[in-house]
Amino acid sequence: MFVRLLLALPLLLHPAMALGQDDQSFNRQLEERYGGHESFTAAFSALQDAVLVEDREAVAALVNYPLRVTINGDRDTIGNPDEFVDRYDALITPDIAQLILGQDYDELTLDGNIVMFDGGDVWMRSYCTDSSCEVVYWLIRGLDPDGA
Repeated sequence: MFVRLLLALPLLLHPAMALGQDDQSFNRQLEERYGGHESFTAAFSALQDAVLVEDREAVAALVNYPLRVTINGDRDTIGNPDEFVDRYDALITPDIAQLILGQDYDELTLDGNIVMFDGGDVWMRSYCTDSSCEVVYWLIRGLDPDGA
C-alpha cells in the first residue's frame, strides 16, 4: 500500500488547473486549515478524470485501505487496491460515478479533515506524510454505493 501511495503522490501534488471564481470560497477554507488547496484540487481532479475514463487502477490508488463499505445492504471491507479493482462495478456504481463527475468544486463541504461530496456518499480525508503535516495528501475514506 505504501509503495502505491508513494507512486500516487506526484499525481496528487501536481499544479492544479485554474479554478473559477466560485471556487475561491472553498479554497480559502482549505488554505485556512491546511495552508493551501493545491493537493486537494489535484486529488479531486485526478478522481474525476479517473472515474470519467473508468481507470479502475487510478481510482483504486486514490483510496485509503481498508475501506469499509455497504454493498447491497451488507457491510464489507475492501482491503487493498487489487480488491477494489476486482469489485469496481459494485463500488463505483453509475450513481456514485455520476455523483463524483457531477460534483461542483465550490459545493464541496469541508468538515475538519474531511471533504464530503454532495450527500456524503463519497468523502475524502486529508493525511500527512509526517508529524509536521507540511505535506498533505487526500484519499477516499468513505464510499457508500448503497446511498447514492
